[in-house]
Amino acid sequence: MKKWTYCIFLTYLILGIYVLGITIKTPFISLTLDTTNGQPVIMDSYYPQWAEQKNIEKGM
Repeated sequence: MKKWTYCIFLTYLILGIYVLGITIKTPFISLTLDTTNGQPVIMDSYYPQWAEQKNIEKGM
């Protein structure tokens, strides 16, 4: 029984570290898009500083 508990704990720990790594590497990008003309146009960004760093402007 103790061996199973150790294996389950180790699996959760490894999965947790993996998910944390993905979360840190992948930013949360919340862009408001307008698709009324059939083509998406950026209306607003949740993180304007990040958008400026990536050269993403309103109206693109």
